[in-house]
Amino acid sequence: MYPILFQLGSLTIYTYGVLVASGVLLAVWLASHDAPRAGLSPLKIWNLGIYGILVALLTSKLWLIVSSWSYYTANPREVFSTATLQSGGTFFGGLLGGILWTIFYTRHEKLPLLRTLDVASPPVALGHAIGRIGCFMAGCCFGKPTSLPWGVTFTSEVATRISGTPLNIPLHPTQLYEAAAEFLNFLILYFIGRRWRVPGQVFGAYMILYGAERGLLEFLRDDPGRTPLFHNTVTLMQIVGLCLVVTGIALWSRGCVIIRPVDDSSGNSEFLVAAEDAGQRLDRFLTAHLPDMSRNRIQTLMDNGHVLVDGAAKKPSHHIALGETITVGLPPPPSSDVAPEPIPLHVLFEDADLAVIDKPAGMVVHPGAGAETGTLVAALLHHFHGARGLSSIGAPLRPGIVHRLDKDTSGAIVIARTDAAHARLVTAFSSRLVEKKYIALLHGHPHGQSNDKSGRIDLPISRDLNRRSRMTTRRRDGRQARTDWRALAHLGNFTLIEADIHTGRTHQIRVHFSALGCPVVGDTVYGAPREERVAKQLLPPLGRNFLHAARLAFAHPRTGERLEFRAPLPPVLLDYLRLLATATETPSATIDAALRAYL
Repeated sequence: MYPILFQLGSLTIYTYGVLVASGVLLAVWLASHDAPRAGLSPLKIWNLGIYGILVALLTSKLWLIVSSWSYYTANPREVFSTATLQSGGTFFGGLLGGILWTIFYTRHEKLPLLRTLDVASPPVALGHAIGRIGCFMAGCCFGKPTSLPWGVTFTSEVATRISGTPLNIPLHPTQLYEAAAEFLNFLILYFIGRRWRVPGQVFGAYMILYGAERGLLEFLRDDPGRTPLFHNTVTLMQIVGLCLVVTGIALWSRGCVIIRPVDDSSGNSEFLVAAEDAGQRLDRFLTAHLPDMSRNRIQTLMDNGHVLVDGAAKKPSHHIALGETITVGLPPPPSSDVAPEPIPLHVLFEDADLAVIDKPAGMVVHPGAGAETGTLVAALLHHFHGARGLSSIGAPLRPGIVHRLDKDTSGAIVIARTDAAHARLVTAFSSRLVEKKYIALLHGHPHGQSNDKSGRIDLPISRDLNRRSRMTTRRRDGRQARTDWRALAHLGNFTLIEADIHTGRTHQIRVHFSALGCPVVGDTVYGAPREERVAKQLLPPLGRNFLHAARLAFAHPRTGERLEFRAPLPPVLLDYLRLLATATETPSATIDAALRAYL
């Protein structure tokens, strides 16, 4: 075969090393790529794999030193060599190091061990298949002599020097047998991994497949790396393979959680709790075992009585017990059509292509979980006499909706009335050609100095994995987001700002200023108190976020004419500002001057 890939002067590049390294890196990349599907952090899975490789290399070397102590005692310089083919014990040393590192890392990073192993199993099988092709090219892990027509004859003396491979004798290509088996394992595991939901079952299946595969292949191998036991009747690897099969069967069929569909048409599910999950809170248990469902959705299902424990509704804080049956019933989806509702609208602009609405706080833009009526879409359908007066893009639940404002945010929002206008407006938003300015009242002073007049926040935003109804700036894999701001007035320990967002991430302004320690007044989700206290005076609760989309500017999607719209500050926000100004002894003229353009 080709044990040496190429040489650069005195540097020899071995085919085995290149293919093994390629297989390992591919496995780590694929595992990190699949991590979000299981609710895991791609970065943590990547770090687990990369550092795991280093730990496995170190423990492999330690195992070689211990198992070949006399050799290393006679040749102490070999302790620092990079040789890894001297003994089959390399496998056991690397395996032991990988197991210990995985247990340590998952506990340290609070990763669910079984789900992590489930994600890693298919990529490991694929990476191992590639590595075994490297073994074949190097001639190591060779098989017994055979007269079968597919026997392989090695002729390179390098293979003999590296691993003692017999030359000019047809041998079983056990490396290729194992590579083919591992690739088949990869396909099987990848397939079942998207259908089985019980943590540990995919990993258990891999243990069964790999243990059986290695145990059988040992009968055909003849390389010196094998460790014979019991008068050469079995090898150490066959004992290990048997242990893997037994453990895999226990994992695959264990009774900790059984998930099975109760009604294929509705997607309802049933869980049976066993010992290792007993004592968990009900809401945390469901969050861990329903990765495709948000915490908010699970909370809504529990609040509405769709989650039953042994036939009875329980609180989210209920601690589940061994043997309890948890049934999750999904209610029928909302109607595909939104009924028009005669809700008054403040229309800032309207023509045949688009409309600009001043949305009030408290109104949800379109129907969703827990909000079926009273939406902006329902009001638009009434105002424009049905769906024909709006763009069909996004229909039936979101006709005409180009962008959104949070429920407790008021202000200007553009609506498309034709499909052509809708497509061009979406392009304008994605190309950042739409100017959006907001007015917000913040706790404290951005950057911590009352004389700061402006600034820029450039922090990535992503979903908070612990509280899925929130966003966060703490994850490195977030989407790029930029907010520019300018201080309009300071009222004691509060700052009135004008914010210009260059991206349209969910909760962008709210999460950006919360990350600076300056949450929007009234935004209890991101750290603001329900009621504000100024000195000894307790202000009445605002009942909404002090966040208003005050200005919207863009090119008309059909004519190209520049349009600019301003939504006046709602009276409730203006009254709150004046009350705060009185409490902080700020002249009312300061408020009037700051908001001259928005009153």
